Amino acid sequence: MAALRMTGSWLQGSRWAETLVQADIASPGTANSFLKAAHVTRTRRGHQITAATLNILQHKAYGKYTEDAQSDGHEPLEFGVWCQQRAECCPQFQYWATTLNLELSIFMFVRSLRESNFSLYMDALAELYLLTPLEQLADKITDAPHVTSIILDGPAVVEMLKPGGSRTFQEYSTAVFIPYIESQLEYRSRLDLVWDCYLKSGSLKATVRCNRGKGIQRSVTVSGPLPSNWQNFLSNSDNKEKLFSFLSEQVIQLVVKESKQLVVTDKKQVLTVPPRKDTANLAPFNHEEADTNMMVHAADALECGHRRILIRTVDTDVVILAVALANERSEVLDELWLTFGTGKNRCYIAAHQIAKALGPEKLRALPVFHAITGCDTVSAFAGHSKKAAWATWNAFPEVTTAFLSLASTPSELPDGVLSTLERFIVLLYDRTSTCCDVNMLRKKLFSRKSRSLEHLPPTRAALEQHIKRAAYQAGHIWGQATIAFVSLPSPCDWGWIKSGDELEPLWTTLSEVSKSCHELISCGCRKHCGGKCRCKKAALKCTELCACEGGY
Repeated sequence: MAALRMTGSWLQGSRWAETLVQADIASPGTANSFLKAAHVTRTRRGHQITAATLNILQHKAYGKYTEDAQSDGHEPLEFGVWCQQRAECCPQFQYWATTLNLELSIFMFVRSLRESNFSLYMDALAELYLLTPLEQLADKITDAPHVTSIILDGPAVVEMLKPGGSRTFQEYSTAVFIPYIESQLEYRSRLDLVWDCYLKSGSLKATVRCNRGKGIQRSVTVSGPLPSNWQNFLSNSDNKEKLFSFLSEQVIQLVVKESKQLVVTDKKQVLTVPPRKDTANLAPFNHEEADTNMMVHAADALECGHRRILIRTVDTDVVILAVALANERSEVLDELWLTFGTGKNRCYIAAHQIAKALGPEKLRALPVFHAITGCDTVSAFAGHSKKAAWATWNAFPEVTTAFLSLASTPSELPDGVLSTLERFIVLLYDRTSTCCDVNMLRKKLFSRKSRSLEHLPPTRAALEQHIKRAAYQAGHIWGQATIAFVSLPSPCDWGWIKSGDELEPLWTTLSEVSKSCHELISCGCRKHCGGKCRCKKAALKCTELCACEGGY
């Protein structure tokens, strides 16, 4: 539903709803409801018709271009090149081509969920998330680069490797997991297998994990039967912790050649084959997520002489961290690659190329940009993609200074940062706006553009807490991504609040609407409020939220 609402927000003002009405596809009320995704099935059908129509029109236009080119004696361009050329010279073509790509990405995402296809799911998220603007800065290749060290995101590997016909945990390990590890080590001299670490209290990801479901807690033993529902089993954090520990024990028993090395995390300890005398760079560690812990292992691999490293992941956060590491260790690093997808959909992204293309300022500001616009622990702005945020950053480069201030692990929010970021968020929601106050923009968008509440920017109070959480994640946690045991301030000073043993986001310091506002009604009267005025019918006075701005 969120993806459909985002598309609806993108299509606002394009006369898409009116076109559906003119084509007798939907009534005016139904067509307008598609913009808000009020009914998921109907909205999806509307977008399916739109995607099919845009695809037909695009190929018809290309067919006409091909005929004209051949009749003039010219060699026609390939379809992809032609589309890119048309997008560069025609904003209208670019808008609808982007719409088509967005529609297709959403359908791919829905299909991946229906088919429980994890590789397709990863590809869909990559299309919808930050990878698109970053991939444009580096060559994307499909052939595996030559590296000496590979670092595996353990949870991502388990999600990717389905049990198949395995009946017990031992069979899964022997027939599925271990062969994969051996194949990855075959052409490299070092393999690091890194797992998430599950905290019993004080986890920043507790809310996210709770939303994924709890599942039934199971025992994980050598002869224990595999659960019939693998995804449900993995939705329980205790189950995953037991499974990861079990698989670590299995991997560490592998007999490897003298020239090879295995490095495996097991809860908060690190195991190596052959045994290493000094693992001070790796353990003890207190990283909760494999994302940051993989950077610890990458830094250690560099110190051990590995200049070409590959990281296997599915998380965009890792791309951001890898690009930062490539810049930080450029003197001892030749190549740092990331690989996504499986089979024919697998691709490799050069983090070192992205680091060079970004430039020093934007490079240091990138983690803060990523956190503010949405990451694992910080919410995103509904209906506004990373791509849109990236374009806003390019249009408002002044925000870079604010990003850099938060990247320097501040003890509190620096002066002036909030107002600069507030202007950035205003432009993200309305590129033509001249105001600098999100509260004022909320009022304008709600009263004049009939935006639904979920598509309004946050209040200034909510935005301040959001920025604090982003600064904590990007400046404090990611800023120490290569240090095994990090020292962090209390998250309660940075937009979080204790709820029992768990941490929850402090969404705002304002009182809840339900407690402070008994009626939230506004009218759409343009001039004088008559008998049809919604406020009058409810025996309420018009307010500034009304189209009449409180007049009668």
